[in-house]
Amino acid sequence: MKFSAERARWVRREQWHPQQEGRDEADGGYVLSVPYSDDRELLGDVLRFGEDVEVVGPGELRTTRVQRALLASAARYA
Repeated sequence: MKFSAERARWVRREQWHPQQEGRDEADGGYVLSVPYSDDRELLGDVLRFGEDVEVVGPGELRTTRVQRALLASAARYA
């Protein structure tokens, strides 16, 4: 997951998982990798950050779970 520079200052201090890995990006963003077995919990965490986060992988989480959830949510307001 890549977080915007605005959100990065809070996310980099959070403990999501004991085996998480994070790195700062040149643009001020923050990339966080966490192992997971159940994408439902991770999906909820991702969605709460809205436009301040981008799931960069794995592909299935990005294009299937997150994309579908966001499109369904947007359809409620369109």
